[in-house]
Amino acid sequence: MAEHKPAELWNNDEVCAYLDRIGLSADVPAFRDNEVVGSDLASLTDDELKTDLGISKLHARRIKRYLEDGGASYAPSSDASAEPASEPLPPTTGNVPLTSAVAALDAPDLGNLRVQSGTFQRWPVAAEAPATGVPVPEQSVATCDPGIVAKYKETTELIRRLDGEQVATRAPAVRHQIDGLKSRIKTENEKLQTLLKSQAKTSALAEKLIDDKWVPGKFMFKAMGKSEDKRNEAQQAAQEVDRQVAAVGKVLEDLNRVLATKTAEMQKLTGDIARLNEAKAWEVTILPQVFQGSNGDDRENQLEKEVDGMIAPLTTARQYTSSYTQAYQLIKTGRKMLDDSMQNLTQAVGLANLGVVRRVARPVRQRRPMQSMGAVVKNQQARAGCELANKACDVLLKVYAIIPDVPKIKVEEVKALRGMGLMSIMFDNMLMDLAVRKKIMAAQQMVAAILEDCKYAERWVEGWLSSRLQPDLAAWESKYATAKAALDGHSQ
Repeated sequence: MAEHKPAELWNNDEVCAYLDRIGLSADVPAFRDNEVVGSDLASLTDDELKTDLGISKLHARRIKRYLEDGGASYAPSSDASAEPASEPLPPTTGNVPLTSAVAALDAPDLGNLRVQSGTFQRWPVAAEAPATGVPVPEQSVATCDPGIVAKYKETTELIRRLDGEQVATRAPAVRHQIDGLKSRIKTENEKLQTLLKSQAKTSALAEKLIDDKWVPGKFMFKAMGKSEDKRNEAQQAAQEVDRQVAAVGKVLEDLNRVLATKTAEMQKLTGDIARLNEAKAWEVTILPQVFQGSNGDDRENQLEKEVDGMIAPLTTARQYTSSYTQAYQLIKTGRKMLDDSMQNLTQAVGLANLGVVRRVARPVRQRRPMQSMGAVVKNQQARAGCELANKACDVLLKVYAIIPDVPKIKVEEVKALRGMGLMSIMFDNMLMDLAVRKKIMAAQQMVAAILEDCKYAERWVEGWLSSRLQPDLAAWESKYATAKAALDGHSQ
């Protein structure tokens, strides 16, 4: 009878032969490249084998388990090289568990089922029978410790809850609200600074009039008997400015409070999105490892293959739906900005037309720039419209980066709008109202063209979402849930 060396004395070839015998031939190249010997198998833990050699946790546990159960029975004997390859190994009585032998005597009619260590293991009918006397190795049993099962249940529940809360679709809208709040707070701060300067001037004038100090026109007011009237007017103007300052301060306080709330919500959404992506990635990674090589019955194996085959298309459907939903939210944001830009530019064009009419009605050879209030408002409207258009272009460029084939949003037009100079409008306004009108109308036409393209692209993306992507995702989610429930019910 051939003698077997202890596992600690195996060389690399014997270790590789041991792996072949226990059904882990796929891991042989890793063991051969790292020149693993028997002493390494005996000294390393299953975690160290997994980490150092890059094999799966399941295979590392199987290697250590067979060694602990009597691994020498799986290794080539010391004189195996002298035996013919086709000659069956002699029976090994000392290494076969007693329960195996007793069960084999009690159940002679098991057909293609072989008893191993008190458990039944299914063997394919057409498979070649193992050599006589050699313990039958487990065939890729899908074993999951309770920790992995609990984490999988927790992960699926987390994915179901976060998908139900629509964290991925809410984040762009909240981000747009935060940007709008910041822009409005900036505008209100500028307004507050202007009012504070006006408040200082009106308060100083009122104090001088009350104290009867000199102000321009003081003696003329006294001669006309209007000193008291001017004093009352100054006090009323100061009170009005104070009221406006208080109102703007209250608005700023409310805006900052809302901004803090939205910022906290955005931070929570960002964390939830990161947790959702991590959970989905872990689920996609763990399911093939759990279901690969399961040795259940035919129905269970079929269900496992169905569930495993649904993971890739389900993940793809989720990714496409998420991307198109994000692009749809960005398009809606850009369209809203373009609407506001169009409104401002339309008002600026109306003021420019009015300025041209006034200039024709009352021509002046030399007019001080920005003299009339209409010119100031017109320039502010034009500037606000162009700034909103620039922000909308940034949003549309992000949409184009997410979905390159969005129709009719042309990059050339977007870049042309972004490259329009605002300072030229101010300088032209100082020189000639007609030139300013031409500039503003050109900007208005460009914004109108891009706005139409944006509306068409919004309908296009919404059509894809409502008629194709969302139904496909719902169908895949339903199929996956049904198959998973069937598999869980069958496993129980």
